[in-house]
Amino acid sequence: MILSLLLLLLGLVMPLLLTALSTRVKGSAKVGWCIVVLCMSWIGYGIFIMLNPSIGAKQA
Repeated sequence: MILSLLLLLLGLVMPLLLTALSTRVKGSAKVGWCIVVLCMSWIGYGIFIMLNPSIGAKQA
């Protein structure tokens, strides 16, 4: 449970946060990059769950 929450935080939230705090891009381009990073991180997390079914499965 804790491992999956940690992976969720590191894989989905941190890239979005780092992109939002970046100073290289300003204005509407930053919003676009945040959307791209969010989508890519969700795709990567989904692939990770598919390749590691023990993390995605509920433990009894």
